[in-house]
Amino acid sequence: MMQQVIFIADDFGRDAPTNNAIREGHLNGALHGASLMLGQPGTEQAIEIARDHPGLRLGWHIHLCDSTPATFGSWPWGRSPLMAGLLLAFFGRRIRAEMSAQWNLFEMSGIPCSFVNSHHHIHAHPAVLQAIGALLPASFGGWLRGFNVRPFSRRLPAHARVLRLVGTRALARSPLPMRCSDTTWGLDRLCAMDALEIEAVLPTLGQGLHEFIFHPRGTDDDADFGALINLRGRVGSAPHPKRG
Repeated sequence: MMQQVIFIADDFGRDAPTNNAIREGHLNGALHGASLMLGQPGTEQAIEIARDHPGLRLGWHIHLCDSTPATFGSWPWGRSPLMAGLLLAFFGRRIRAEMSAQWNLFEMSGIPCSFVNSHHHIHAHPAVLQAIGALLPASFGGWLRGFNVRPFSRRLPAHARVLRLVGTRALARSPLPMRCSDTTWGLDRLCAMDALEIEAVLPTLGQGLHEFIFHPRGTDDDADFGALINLRGRVGSAPHPKRG
């Protein structure tokens, strides 16, 4: 097994400033791929950017909270990821239909899907993992964001420890026919990624797929965008999984 280090930006399609920051982070920085939100105000622009820049790998960013649904007006639990996690099981049919609509929209773009993850990491929920397994074709060659969350600081914050525990257990109970990233970095540096910290970690990584999560926003104090620019040329290109 070889070592693969991958820098991924989430929330592609959420709005124009985010899209533009992701495009610049790819063109002038170290960004390998972006996680696409379907049915959002900036989705069409994001798809056009991805078509214009085929080196930017695109993934499906499942969203079930803090966003605009694709199939109905608003989420029953509002914007809260916590409430979504608690109530998802009571809305199984609607959630499966929503995820199916999002996946269909991704397929309609005609762009290969290289990976799957989710907004606020809601794919740690067993019902979401089950729906992912039912929706993706058997030929899907991409990867799923795993839950072996690693800290830049000495200890993970509480929310990241809970995600690691819940997600790992859910994966064990709902095995999926796809690879998971072996380590996931950035949950303790939300919108605060630091190029020096990342550079210090890179030599310590062993074999496997190591995913680093960024949230560039296109603001004046955008730490994640700055980190991507400063990391340009420090890692190789992302793998190109087979078309799903």
